[in-house]
Amino acid sequence: MGLYVCDTFLADLRNHGDNGFAKRALSKILASNGGFRLADDDHRYNGIDDAWIRVISRGNTAWRAIYIRRGDDIFLYRVGEHSIEDNLSAPSANLEFRPLQSAIEEVRAGATAWQAAPLPSDHFGNRFLQNNRGRLLRSFMLGRRLIPHKEIVIISPTLSFAVMSRTHRLGMVLDDLMAEGTTVTLITRPPTTKDELQPFVDLETRGFKLSFHERLHAKLYLFEVTEDASSCVGGQTASNVAMLGSANLTEEGMGFVDPSQEELCYELPDVAYDHALEFALQIVQDSDDLRIIRDKVIKGNRR
Repeated sequence: MGLYVCDTFLADLRNHGDNGFAKRALSKILASNGGFRLADDDHRYNGIDDAWIRVISRGNTAWRAIYIRRGDDIFLYRVGEHSIEDNLSAPSANLEFRPLQSAIEEVRAGATAWQAAPLPSDHFGNRFLQNNRGRLLRSFMLGRRLIPHKEIVIISPTLSFAVMSRTHRLGMVLDDLMAEGTTVTLITRPPTTKDELQPFVDLETRGFKLSFHERLHAKLYLFEVTEDASSCVGGQTASNVAMLGSANLTEEGMGFVDPSQEELCYELPDVAYDHALEFALQIVQDSDDLRIIRDKVIKGNRR
């Protein structure tokens, strides 16, 4: 049996006003082994082919989940108040459903309600992230969208402008976070030609803060959450996160293409976050901004 989750379902969990909602909903949907929990009182949802209703709670709350069953596969579509059943349309053709394990990683990246829900045993205590097995780098990165952030710092000697584009899933996540007030700082090696320079000009126009370091080789990703980050899924407190390892911010490095590069990154313990931040601040202090790099590129091309 395959178990898949839609972004609309995750958004419903995140945006619900009751702090206990996500934990209760997930406990009614997921079994102890992380699979789909069977329930005798599930009933058909009229209006969407193969759609079913799962009762999450009764009485004053009357929470409901809508899922679609096709063969042996389950697709979690919507969850919320009883009124979520009213005039619900079928999923659009371009709506994305992701495997449960991938969605777990995306939400779990911020220590949210999935930690209180049944999880596959191999996820407990695992701080390592990879591309082709275990905790996935791309899911970790995309999962930051579910958490309110104050600042994100990305230190990557090599950048892929494809993965940063407005139409790429990760680029859209970063744009959405900046629109909500998150500061996103990119630290990378400087361009040396006008052609290499222009994409950075475009990134700065979009709102990214840029720093350039000639001898940069470290890869470090810092995520500082807002003070009210506990208001995200499940009401549990989301903590600051630092991840370091081999992966550059590229499609191959983050596992957005197949085959992806073999990468190994590590999510640092909470107590190490300030030390990682201290390193990042020192690198920024020793870096040049885009204005200085632009002048260097122009002068170099005139020679």
